Amino acid sequence: MSVGLRISIEPKKLEGLTERKRQEIERRISPSIDKTASLGKQIILARTKKGVGIGGPFKRYSPAYVRFRSRPRRRSPAGNLLGLGKSNPNLVNLNATGDMVKSVQVEGSKGGRIASIYLAGKLNAQKAFWTDRQRPWWGFNNQEESRLARFFRKEILR
Repeated sequence: MSVGLRISIEPKKLEGLTERKRQEIERRISPSIDKTASLGKQIILARTKKGVGIGGPFKRYSPAYVRFRSRPRRRSPAGNLLGLGKSNPNLVNLNATGDMVKSVQVEGSKGGRIASIYLAGKLNAQKAFWTDRQRPWWGFNNQEESRLARFFRKEILR
């Protein structure tokens, strides 16, 4: 799973830009994309930590899952988790073991024009896919997209 964000650049007065300024902007595109992707990762993680998804607060956990989260953290002889030992088991932050959230990574554009925010590891990507179906968190809402676009513009025009 990866997140894409499309940002277009439309200078108001292209004819007013010197060749030097155009080249300077071209050189800044890739680093600006990389910084914007890093900000995107921060936005997703900060929002999720607060218990908020793309469209607002996450729906509550089931009573059985809240009990599981509150039991002391331990494993069965087979290695299955028997409890998570969470101090606030009702907080819906998609962080049972921390593996899925820790696996959110950014791949820079490497001089190109596309950077990716993705989940490392097949298991974490699968967990994120199923979690996102019940509690949408993987992506950006309109306000976050606008924030990223403003950040990109600011970075590229420095």
